[in-house]
Amino acid sequence: MVESALRRHMGRVARVLDGAGISLAAVAAERAQVADGWWWRIRELEAEHRRRTFRAWAIRSGILIAALAVAVVLYNTVLAPDPLVVARSDAIGSAQQALYEGDYEGALAALDAGLAKMDELSAGREEPPDTVDLLAYRGVVLQTLGREDEAAADFAAAEAQNPEAMYIARVMAYLYVENAEAALADALVLVDILPDHPASYMLLGDAYFATDQRLNADQAYATAEEMSFASEDYASIYVLIKQKRQALWNAAPGP
Repeated sequence: MVESALRRHMGRVARVLDGAGISLAAVAAERAQVADGWWWRIRELEAEHRRRTFRAWAIRSGILIAALAVAVVLYNTVLAPDPLVVARSDAIGSAQQALYEGDYEGALAALDAGLAKMDELSAGREEPPDTVDLLAYRGVVLQTLGREDEAAADFAAAEAQNPEAMYIARVMAYLYVENAEAALADALVLVDILPDHPASYMLLGDAYFATDQRLNADQAYATAEEMSFASEDYASIYVLIKQKRQALWNAAPGP
């Protein structure tokens, strides 16, 4: 159940963002005599870069999961995916793109439409549709828009379906809306309730990175790397985590 949540979680990946970070130490060495106003501007640029870097990794975290989702769907359905899977994937992808662009109302509309479509498609089926991801994302969007009661209802409904999948989706959604502290709080819960999966520690690393806790981020990534290296099932996750650790230390250090 958790594996399927991880595989389907990311539908589309936004464009690749900034590459190398600004090295504050190098700038300080070269510009030690420059006026304080210029130095303040460098710090502001660096802070903006860190913000965009963790956001980029929140998006890039989905590259592997999106690829797995496509492969699993094709394998299990012989190139004929369940319409419910397609509806869920399309809604999440549209919402993620809208969130990346800062369009919260657009993200909400995409999620509402996706949930309505899944209700329509599931009519007559014995099992209710799996809407954990959509509910978790919509809850985060509603919360961001100040609609706390509606958000709480969505979170409760998602958690009732699958607690682990709810936290996985909500960590990623919080990273998309740049609520790093909330992402970190959820990631810590995820590690507690799903301690044996490298994705838990990978997302914890992302959340630490988002809050500029570089050493903690590297520790979490190292744990995820060790866990994924120990099993062939996580070979692709292992490669992704290696890339994340490299990006972490290539990014600009905090002030």
